[in-house]
Amino acid sequence: MPEIAAAVPDVCVVVAGEGDRAGVRRIAARAGLSARVRTLGFAVHAVLVTGLAAGALRLLARRLRLRGAAGA
Repeated sequence: MPEIAAAVPDVCVVVAGEGDRAGVRRIAARAGLSARVRTLGFAVHAVLVTGLAAGALRLLARRLRLRGAAGA
């Protein structure tokens, strides 16, 4: 993740599900990534699907912008 964070300044990881949220936050803090990691806890399926779709659209938009800049 540190390499990805260096290459993509606005990257954020969202962790959903029941589990050790404090542990995830500790790992993120040790890696210096606290500001880039969100822990949601339990999330219903519809929320997960919506979040994944939104993330995919943001990634696609970024790729298209990068292609446009490379082709200019």
